Amino acid sequence: MKIGTRYIGASGQQEPLPSNQGFDGEIEDYSLNVLPSVTVQEFGFENLLIYPNPNHGTFTVELQGSLDRDITIEVYDVSGKFINKLVYPATGDFNEQPKLDTLMSGMYFLRINDGIKTAVKKIIVY
Repeated sequence: MKIGTRYIGASGQQEPLPSNQGFDGEIEDYSLNVLPSVTVQEFGFENLLIYPNPNHGTFTVELQGSLDRDITIEVYDVSGKFINKLVYPATGDFNEQPKLDTLMSGMYFLRINDGIKTAVKKIIVY
């Protein structure tokens, strides 16, 4: 995006005009990056299962494969507010039942991370 302005005025007073009405040599370049505030992305986890979904705050997270790094599960609400963090030691295949039964009904996002790979999944709690 390029923005230019032109200054004109009577009696020594100068007022800016929109860039399409003239140009006096001043142009500024801007870039605008539009990013969604809440996304669901995956970067490398294969065989990730979360069930049941919807649930009452208790569910199963499965990651099959030889996992040799701790697994972190972070919980966020739909506005991106951090709710909780759970850390599980590396155990090969990952099969855990996080208990988030104190959550109010609604949609939440789980950010699952092993330090290298990350996945973000949504869950519904009712």
